[in-house]
Amino acid sequence: MNINDVILLKHDIVKLIAGKLKILDIEFKSFNELQSELHKKDEEIYNLMITYFNVYDEWFESTQEKDYNKTKHGFAMIKREKIREELKNRLSKL
Repeated sequence: MNINDVILLKHDIVKLIAGKLKILDIEFKSFNELQSELHKKDEEIYNLMITYFNVYDEWFESTQEKDYNKTKHGFAMIKREKIREELKNRLSKL
């Protein structure tokens, strides 16, 4: 997993949450526009998302150095898919 995977994961998360909150035209809005709308629509969910992003970033940074030589791209994609599925499961409970 690299920084581009993290960015894509965050975009996926924002889109999933925006969909759950019935924000319109998700595919036509930028990441920042969607974050702004999420904040206006449900500040608590927005704050939880930002907290998740911050914790995830800390974890990612801490694992980069030790995983640098071990992690292959395919394995990173499996981890990303597992994280995405876990997020979908959690969002389904909203």
